[in-house]
Amino acid sequence: MLHKIELKHAALVRLLQKVQHIPGQELFQYYDGDTIHSPDSGEVNEYLKNCTDEEFTCKDFRTWAGTVHALNMMAELVPFETLAECKKNVLGIIDGVACKLGNTRAVCKKYYIHPQLFEMYEARTIAPFLEAMKNKKAAQGALGADEKCLLSLLKHLLSSRKASRRAA
Repeated sequence: MLHKIELKHAALVRLLQKVQHIPGQELFQYYDGDTIHSPDSGEVNEYLKNCTDEEFTCKDFRTWAGTVHALNMMAELVPFETLAECKKNVLGIIDGVACKLGNTRAVCKKYYIHPQLFEMYEARTIAPFLEAMKNKKAAQGALGADEKCLLSLLKHLLSSRKASRRAA
């Protein structure tokens, strides 16, 4: 499956242009002497584990990307007036993420978008996070403003979950 992605990072564009000349259809290939290797997802997951000393997988990165994209799409929406409009917006967001990730609507909703994102949207409790994200200037460092917003939102959800467990 081919995906069209717009790249703005000049060094990455130059690197990918060089990689295009490696024979075959798979993007991630490398030479080891005269031998061409195409790592499978298990090898990539092992690499991630070795680099991070954590149990991250490719799926974690796809989930992060899908949730960030959903958050950005949410931030562009006008607040909904009715439940029907809310459900239509949620469906549009899921479809947008599915298109970006090259998956079906069902797969994206089930695996690649944090479910509480939609719960918070429907309950209108996500608005402060979206406003904070819109008001942030270009982020400095490794995370963009949207990723910092998502991280803040996830920390909020985690602390709320811990607080409700203590109360129970």
